[in-house]
Amino acid sequence: MTDDLTGIWNRRYFLLRIEQEIERAKRFKRDLSVLLVDVDRFKQLNDRYGHQQGDAVLRELADRVSASIRDVDTFARYGGEEFVLILPETDVQGARSAAEKIRLEISARPFRALEAGAEPIGVTISVGVGCYPLHAGATDPLIAAADQAMYRAKSGGRDQVVIAEAPPGEPGYDPLPDRRGNREG
Repeated sequence: MTDDLTGIWNRRYFLLRIEQEIERAKRFKRDLSVLLVDVDRFKQLNDRYGHQQGDAVLRELADRVSASIRDVDTFARYGGEEFVLILPETDVQGARSAAEKIRLEISARPFRALEAGAEPIGVTISVGVGCYPLHAGATDPLIAAADQAMYRAKSGGRDQVVIAEAPPGEPGYDPLPDRRGNREG
C-alpha cells in the first residue's frame, strides 16, 4: 500500500481511499477535493542530472508535501512524477489555498543536489484541482476533472494551480463563469 521510492501511499491505496471518501462526502453532504500534482519538466531533470537525482527529488517532494498537509488528508504517488492528494471536507476555495501553499512550498526552496558541491535544483509543480460535487459526482469523473485541470496548468505555462471545469450535466455543475476555470499562478 506504500510506494517503495517515496514511502507515501501508492496508487492502489489512493483508489481505495478515494472511493471511501466519495461515499462519506455523499452520505454527509460534504465537500471533497482532489489535487493532482505533476513535477514540471521532470524528464529534462532526469536527462540533465540523472535518474538517481530524479528519485531524490521525488522523495524530497513527498517529504515536503507530507509535512504541509493535515492528518485527515491522503497523499499518494499516482505514478511516475505524478502525485495525488485527497482533501476531505474541503471546498474549491480551500482546495485552491491548499494547492497554492503546496506549489509555493515546492518552488520557494531549491532541492538538494546529490553531487557534492553542485548547485541546488529548482523544481516547480503544476496542480489540477477537482471538487466533489462541484466538478463531478463520482470517483472517475472527479479524477478526470483534476487531471484535465493539471494538463491545463502545464499547457498554460506550468508552475500554477488550475481549477477544473465541470461538464454540463454533472452533479454540481454551475455555469456561472466566475465559479469555473479559476486560475492562479
